[in-house]
Amino acid sequence: MRAGVLALLTDEAAQGVKTRSQSAAQARRMLACQRHVLTCWMSSLLPKLDPNNPFGGRNGDPGRAPDHAHAPAIPGCGSCCPAT
Repeated sequence: MRAGVLALLTDEAAQGVKTRSQSAAQARRMLACQRHVLTCWMSSLLPKLDPNNPFGGRNGDPGRAPDHAHAPAIPGCGSCCPAT
C-alpha cells in the first residue's frame, strides 16, 4: 500500500510541474512532507482504537473535543504539515 501511495504522490508532483501549477522546488518540498505524513499515518492507530481520536469514540459516541491549542505539529517537517 505504501509503495502505491508513494507512486501516486510522485506522479501527482510530476504532473504539477508539467502543468506549471507548481515549481519543481515546491513539488519536492510537498512530496517530502507528504512522505513524512504518510509514514505517520501508516503507523497510527485505527481511529476506533485511538483514545485521543477527536472525531468519535469506539462505540459511536462523539469522542472528546479537539484540543488544537495543545496539539503538537508533526516533528521534522516544518510548516507544510498540519498539526495532529
